[in-house]
Amino acid sequence: RAALLTAVMAFQNGIAVPKGIVMHQIWTGKHCPRILLDKPDGWSDFLKQVKAFHGDLKNVDAAKIKFSHDEDA
Repeated sequence: RAALLTAVMAFQNGIAVPKGIVMHQIWTGKHCPRILLDKPDGWSDFLKQVKAFHGDLKNVDAAKIKFSHDEDA
């Protein structure tokens, strides 16, 4: 879910993926995101997921978005 959220936010804000995605550690110096840094290749695997999600995203006009409850009306 974090990779998908990161991909969507990057897409919406024009942030380059993966180049523009950085760890919290870069800004704070803390061992963060710990859950990714503690796994071998955790950060690079995360960035691969973000890149995969990002590549599948496209702009959609809000008028074309339908919700499941719209079909029942």
